Amino acid sequence: MKLLLFIHVLAAIIFNSCNFISTENPVKEFIPGTFVSQWTSEFAFSRDTIQIKPLTGSEGVYEITRRTYHEYNQENKPLPPQYKIEKWTGHFTDKEKVILVHKKGRMLSFDPDKAEMKMGITIYKKL
Repeated sequence: MKLLLFIHVLAAIIFNSCNFISTENPVKEFIPGTFVSQWTSEFAFSRDTIQIKPLTGSEGVYEITRRTYHEYNQENKPLPPQYKIEKWTGHFTDKEKVILVHKKGRMLSFDPDKAEMKMGITIYKKL
C-alpha cells in the first residue's frame, strides 16, 4: 500500500515538473498587446487603439491606455480632428475570463482564436 502511494506521488511530481498539467490560462496569455478598431458613419470617421499591459507587482491587474481619433464630416463648416487619451485600470476575472475596468465600468472580453477583443459591440483586432 505504501509502495502504491509512493508511486502515485512520484508520478504526480514528474507530470507537474514536465508541465503535463498546464495551469496557464490561454486568454490571460493573449491579453497583453495592442488592439485596434475603426468605423465610419455618415457623420464621422473614428479610430480606436487600446493598449493593455500587466501592472507590475499586481497579479491579474492591467494598465489600459485608450487613444481615440474622430474626424467629423461637416460640409458647411470643417471641424478639426479630435484626439483623446484615457488611462484605465482593469482586473482580470478567472471565472468569466474578462477584464473589468474599474473607472468606467466597462468589460473587455477576449477571443484568442480569432485574435479579437470586444468592448461592448465594438470588435478590436490584435496587432
